[in-house]
Amino acid sequence: MKRFILGPALGTAAIATVFACSHRTIEFERPSEDVSAPPSFSSGDASTDDATNALISYCPSTKCTNHTATCPGSQFRCDVDLMIDVNNCGACGVSCNTGNGTIGTPQCSNGKCVFTCQGKQLDCNANIEDGCEVTLGTKDNCSACGDVCTDPAKPCLPAADGSPSFQCGCPAGKTLCNRYCYDLSADDANCSSCGHACDPTGGGAPSIPNAYYGCGAGQCGHVKCKPDYTDCNNDLADGCETRTTTMQNCGGCGIACEPGQVCAQFEQQWKCLCPPGQTFCDGACVDLLSDKANCGACGVSCRIGVDQNRLSETSNGIGVCLYGSCAFVCADGHGDCNNDPSDNCETNLRSDPSNCGGCGVQCAKDQACIGGRCAVEPCPPQTGTGPQ
Repeated sequence: MKRFILGPALGTAAIATVFACSHRTIEFERPSEDVSAPPSFSSGDASTDDATNALISYCPSTKCTNHTATCPGSQFRCDVDLMIDVNNCGACGVSCNTGNGTIGTPQCSNGKCVFTCQGKQLDCNANIEDGCEVTLGTKDNCSACGDVCTDPAKPCLPAADGSPSFQCGCPAGKTLCNRYCYDLSADDANCSSCGHACDPTGGGAPSIPNAYYGCGAGQCGHVKCKPDYTDCNNDLADGCETRTTTMQNCGGCGIACEPGQVCAQFEQQWKCLCPPGQTFCDGACVDLLSDKANCGACGVSCRIGVDQNRLSETSNGIGVCLYGSCAFVCADGHGDCNNDPSDNCETNLRSDPSNCGGCGVQCAKDQACIGGRCAVEPCPPQTGTGPQ
C-alpha cells in the first residue's frame, strides 16, 4: 500500500491511499511555518470531520483508459492502443490493411489510418483504399501532388542536381536535350547545341597526358583534364599531372587530409572524410565501437528482423553494438521474463498484469495493466464510519 502526504505548497496536507502491489511511504515535508497547523482543506472554523472526509481511497480498476481497449483477439485486458494499432485503429476491428495490393505501408496515427509512402509514390487523395496512388514525375504530379507542368516546352524532368526529385523544365543556364538538361557551354556531348559532340582527340591535335579536348565556352577543342586529374603547376607540357584522389591532393590541388582521415568519394566528389575515432564505411563515417551496421568492422551488422531498419516482429528486441561487439537488448515495453533465449523478449510489459512494468510485477486479480502500470480508480463511496 502506498501512502502519499500531499499539499505542502498550500500549507495543508491530505492523505491519499493507493492500493498497489508494493509498500512504500512517500512524505512531502510541510513548510516550517505550518508545523503547528493541523492538516485541513477548509477554512479555519471548519470541523475536524472535513479533513477526515478529504481522505481519498483508490482501488484496482478493470476499466480501460488512455485510448486503450480490450478487442477480440486481445491477450490481456486493455492491451490494445486504439491510437496506433494497425488492426484496431480508432476502434476495435478497424483495420488499416486493405488487402487489395495497394502501394505503401499502412499505419495507424492518432486513431486514423494513413499510408507511409516511399520513393516516387505519394498518397494525394488521403484514401486508404488505394494507398499511395500517385507516382511523381508525371505531367499532373511532377514534384508534388498537383504540381502540373502546363507549358509543353517545360515537361516534367528529373532534377538537374542529381537528386531523386523532379521539376517542370530546365533551370536557368540549362537547355533541354532529349529529356535531360545540359549546360551547352561546357557539356562535351552537347556543345553549343543539342547533340553536337566534341572530338576528344581534337581532330589530331597533340596528345596531352591525362587530358583530352572537350567543350569550353561553347566551343570544342578546349583542353580539359580527365576525371580525377588536374593541372596544379599550370604547365600543360606535362598535362594534368596531379591525381586528386590522394591524401595530399584530395579533390583539388594541395587539399591535404588530416591524420586519421581518408580521401574518399562522397556525393560524386573526392573529400577528406572522417574525424578521429571514426571509420569510412560504405559512403559514411561511423564509429566501429557503437554503429550497429558496422560493429567492430565495416559491414558487420547487429540488426535483426526481416526489415533491417525496424525491430524484429517476432523477438521484440533490437541488436546493438557495444564496444565493437554485437549484443541483444529488449525493445522498450518488452522483457525476457522466462530467461529463455530461444524466444527472446517474449513478455509485453505494457499490458501483462503478471509482469506489469517489469518481470514479476503482478497486478491484483482482474486489474488491468495499462502502459506498464496497474490501473487504479477512486474507490466507490463507503457506508459507516469511513476508511479505517
